[in-house]
Amino acid sequence: MILSDSELITEIEKLGTYSHLEGWQVISVNELRKAPSKIEQLPILDPQDAALLLFTSGSTGMPKGVILTHHNILSMTAGTVAMNHFTQQEVTLNWMPLDHVGAIVFLGIMAVDLACDQIHVPMELVLRQPLQWLELIQKHQVSISWSPNFAFSLINQQAEELKHVSYNLSSMKFLVNAGEQVSVKTIRLFLEILEKHQLQERAIKPAFGMTESCSGITWSAGLSKNELTEENSFVSLGKPIPGATIRIVDQENNPLPEREIGRLQIQGNSVTKGYYNNNELNQEVFQEGWFTTGDLGYLSKGELFITGREKQEIIINGVNYFAHELETTIGSSLLGMVR
Repeated sequence: MILSDSELITEIEKLGTYSHLEGWQVISVNELRKAPSKIEQLPILDPQDAALLLFTSGSTGMPKGVILTHHNILSMTAGTVAMNHFTQQEVTLNWMPLDHVGAIVFLGIMAVDLACDQIHVPMELVLRQPLQWLELIQKHQVSISWSPNFAFSLINQQAEELKHVSYNLSSMKFLVNAGEQVSVKTIRLFLEILEKHQLQERAIKPAFGMTESCSGITWSAGLSKNELTEENSFVSLGKPIPGATIRIVDQENNPLPEREIGRLQIQGNSVTKGYYNNNELNQEVFQEGWFTTGDLGYLSKGELFITGREKQEIIINGVNYFAHELETTIGSSLLGMVR
């Protein structure tokens, strides 16, 4: 069953037809409000029942329905809470779309699990006025928030204005950078700019997650600006949550030693059991119980470092280049030209 605004029902029905969904129905919230409020008996659910069907295309491709069970979701939230010692005193802030797994599971269901305060605002608010992100952190004494790397760049672009205002960001202890490749230069500059605004030294927590793992499956312990040097092309995305395992393998799925780049595979209670009605893809991504993410990376002291995507590696004259590195270099050059 899908609950929706009545204006979206037609489009959702088209998506359901395209995805060959079985035994489903769309109900408008307006119709639901007209129904009797008394419920005689709540449905009996099994932990392995599907709780969410989130559609993702990853970096490229047609949308795929990712099946997430109740067990998957609660394993992710429990593992994340235990690993990072979160408590009921946290305040979470989300401004990403609620159809994103990071918003709905990490900053939504996890906050419900904690019984802590949670703040949700429209994405457009921060995109139009990036400093609203800092305003909200200060106003609500937020301790946990999240954004892809691009939003950290948006704050960096406000460096001149930030010299003439004052924020108290001391409450923020878990500011996640995830969802796209993490830039060392961006994080370092962000920490330098916000140091005078009382942002904790290790507040930024690079992480790795995907829809297929119910959001984060590794969390960094945090990075200080002194650790973010030009010699470090990649940052640690941390170790896996309790109940999860990660490994790096070659093309034949043989585990590789630490600091050797290969294909990332994940396994654990928070990992999806598969894609809806897509046996061909399920056979491709699941290898001996391991889920192949499509990412390239390496391990160092058990911590994950992502170097790129398998399908986004460019080979020129026998030299391998990762697409995000080219993007960063070109972007820096263009920024210098604008200045």
